[in-house]
Amino acid sequence: MIRQSIKAIHHESDTQQLMPDLAPRQIEKFVMTWYHQQAITCFQQRIQFYAQKMNLQHPTFRLSRARTRWGSCNTRGVIHLNWRLIQMPLHLVDYVVAHELSHLIEMNHSAAFWKQIESVYPDYLMARKALKGYR
Repeated sequence: MIRQSIKAIHHESDTQQLMPDLAPRQIEKFVMTWYHQQAITCFQQRIQFYAQKMNLQHPTFRLSRARTRWGSCNTRGVIHLNWRLIQMPLHLVDYVVAHELSHLIEMNHSAAFWKQIESVYPDYLMARKALKGYR
């Protein structure tokens, strides 16, 4: 028991030496940078996975800070994914990625578009419903 207490005290003093007092804005900046790095890594992997399934070249992708959209695709083929998606379960990230990549094939929400999504993400209806709960 004493040994654990000594370790805890030692660990706490190490942390204080390594982590100087940070202002709230500095902490926020650090956390946001970490979220963005995690998002970029995860989203690139998921885009690569679904692009292969759809026989698409790996498209250009950017992080978005949109307030009302999880993702978008423009006519130049650039995919934008909201950085906040990194806080969602992976199956919802996959749905948004499959949805936006499908716009590279069908630039609309026609029946053909939804068939395209279903071909690579069969549970898209459940994921779509679940994602609406996060708004």
